[in-house]
Amino acid sequence: MAGRQQGEFRGRSEQANALARFLRELTDGQTVRDLAQRYGEVSKTMWGEYRSGVRVSPWRRLQTVVEREVRDPAVRKGMLDEARRLHQAAQRAAVTGTSAPPAPGRASPPAPDPDAPGPAESAPAGPATLAGHSPDGTATSPAPDNPPTSPDSPDEGADGALATTSSPARRTRLALAVTAAIAVLASAAVLALQHRGDHDTARRPQADAPVSPDAPPSPSATRTPSPPPASQSTAPAPPLVPDRGAPPRTVPATDAAGPAYALSSDGRTLLRWSGSGDTWATIGTGVGTPYAGKPGVFALDEKTGRVSRYNGTPNSWTLIGAASELAIGGSSLYALAPNRDKVLRWNGRAGSWTTIGGPAGHIYAGGAGLFATEPAYGHLIGYDSAKKTWTRVGNPGAHFVVGPHHLYGLNPARDLVWQWSGRGDTWDIIGGPARAIYGGELGLFAVNPQTGRLWQYTGEPRIWADIGDSGAALAMDSRALYRLAADGGSVWRWSPANDWSKIGGPAAAVAAAG
Repeated sequence: MAGRQQGEFRGRSEQANALARFLRELTDGQTVRDLAQRYGEVSKTMWGEYRSGVRVSPWRRLQTVVEREVRDPAVRKGMLDEARRLHQAAQRAAVTGTSAPPAPGRASPPAPDPDAPGPAESAPAGPATLAGHSPDGTATSPAPDNPPTSPDSPDEGADGALATTSSPARRTRLALAVTAAIAVLASAAVLALQHRGDHDTARRPQADAPVSPDAPPSPSATRTPSPPPASQSTAPAPPLVPDRGAPPRTVPATDAAGPAYALSSDGRTLLRWSGSGDTWATIGTGVGTPYAGKPGVFALDEKTGRVSRYNGTPNSWTLIGAASELAIGGSSLYALAPNRDKVLRWNGRAGSWTTIGGPAGHIYAGGAGLFATEPAYGHLIGYDSAKKTWTRVGNPGAHFVVGPHHLYGLNPARDLVWQWSGRGDTWDIIGGPARAIYGGELGLFAVNPQTGRLWQYTGEPRIWADIGDSGAALAMDSRALYRLAADGGSVWRWSPANDWSKIGGPAAAVAAAG
């Protein structure tokens, strides 16, 4: 039974509608129920929004659809190129706030996103507990990750089907048209390169270009950073025990999923997520804030400075040292001594640490390495594990984060986001105003200072994608992002393949491993 006729496009921009039109043509003859079953992890409601333009499909999902729906390799390549062009145009339109004219007979803007976290995320799940976990530690049954489908979901009939007609000829015509268009665009690009000259400079954003209220971080200038004073090296403090060398770095597999951890809202109970629904189990009491990664799961009691390591059995922890800060990079756990006079690396045994640096203000670690700020003026220095030396790599900043391949910084005025080149003290501007930045295995994220929305860096300077509310704290592993709601009342999960879903109740902190 076919549902009602597929509705009009309702994107916030012409570019979003163009992408939706492309997706609708690509999946012609399939209902949203068909797509939900074929591709998994995405609700019928969301597929309806992708095909109406209300929501811009994530690139990885769009790429998967093209690869599965188009069998001919030559045509598939052309379709992927066209899909990427349309997707980037839709993202840019979202960034610049370009609006599409209202659809005929529709005076109001698109309806709010039914899959995005709303007021429900503020609902408490009981004192000092996470949803799915009772005060006595008993796990309850999980809740479904996807919200119920609304009977008024766009583009769906009563039976969840779309009134579309299978048309292989139509799809073939689309593929041929796309291939021809790409050939024309390629020729035009060659000619354009011959005349580009100084026109690129004229098209660059101006230093005083306004930032739209819902725009992501974008550069307020196209200048390069002024060079800091000559690089300096800081010799490491004498080691307390012989330096055995840094443990081998292990990069997590991109498809590896690790567990998530949360500290209860009263700061006493540490819980581990089961990996589905909202089921959590207690693994420790009174140990502190969680840190997780390749070396294991750790907790830092910020009042006493005690650092403990989880032994893998609920309520079994080993005291391994004391610190004022912890950071995990690759297979190594690093600590800043309680009085911040030494940077330490854990040797894998209780009480065994190697001093690898002197005084520091803060430490930052990740796949790209270990970094610290000088205590006096805040200049950033990086650790060379082979030479066992520290070298100045940048000026002071409001905050720094380390991803799997890159180091990022937010300048003191919080109006520019920078990426380190990996050489000397050379940095590049990749974004503008941000309230805060977060980084890890999943990439770089920034909080819009005007709206509080969370934006993901696409890897292309000045191009960021809005993925939802920022909340009070974030953690990530190689596959997912975990968010603590702004009021601390709930924990949410997001991944490139799935939008936000609520997985827990009140918490004070979150961490992730894997």
